[in-house]
Amino acid sequence: MRVTRRATSPRFATRRVSITSATLCGAGGDTGGVAVVVLALVGAVLAARLSGGRVRHLGALPLRVPWLVLAAVAVQAAAGIGGGPATYAAGLGVSALLAATFLALNRRVAGLGLVALGFAANALAVAVNGGAMPVSLPALARVGGSSGALLRDARHEAASTQTRLRALTDVVPAPLPFGLGQVLSGGDVLVASGCALLVFTGMRRSRHGQEGAQAPRTQEQQVQPREASERLNRSP
Repeated sequence: MRVTRRATSPRFATRRVSITSATLCGAGGDTGGVAVVVLALVGAVLAARLSGGRVRHLGALPLRVPWLVLAAVAVQAAAGIGGGPATYAAGLGVSALLAATFLALNRRVAGLGLVALGFAANALAVAVNGGAMPVSLPALARVGGSSGALLRDARHEAASTQTRLRALTDVVPAPLPFGLGQVLSGGDVLVASGCALLVFTGMRRSRHGQEGAQAPRTQEQQVQPREASERLNRSP
């Protein structure tokens, strides 16, 4: 019995990988670093386009079980909406496990190693501080943030002398225009860098691979007429 596999549309594959990448990167950083991750992705796309890359080549990225990323984001969002700090901490743990499984299965894809390190750094900082990410209030003031809004968010807390692993918490001010200033953690920086590398190399590597596959065929097509001409010249 012959089993026929339905071909995947290149456009659908590109869209699926793009959504997965954007979702992973948005969830990978602490919630305060989403704007920086988005800027990193936009910069990577522009740089790749200027150097000859194509967005459609992202469809060739060998990402395995991308649905784990969507599941991780869904669990984290549900935990944040449906309960208090304990529920959110539990949901964050399940979400981190799903994301870590995806990253482990795709560890050979360029950029995802950095994303994994960022995930781990943020998860460790949250875990040792009771389920919330501490934020430096002086850094928050430098980017024009509101401490009142911070304290109303169960996912964050003001950093204090009791904060553990302070270097991994939100301590890096990132001033941005239009009121989009962020306070980042080291994990956020790693996630943004990894996502940018993933997109840039994904747009460029597939292009080079296609060119490399086409080159031998082009040379063979040039050699065949030459050999035929030499055989004719040698014939009596």
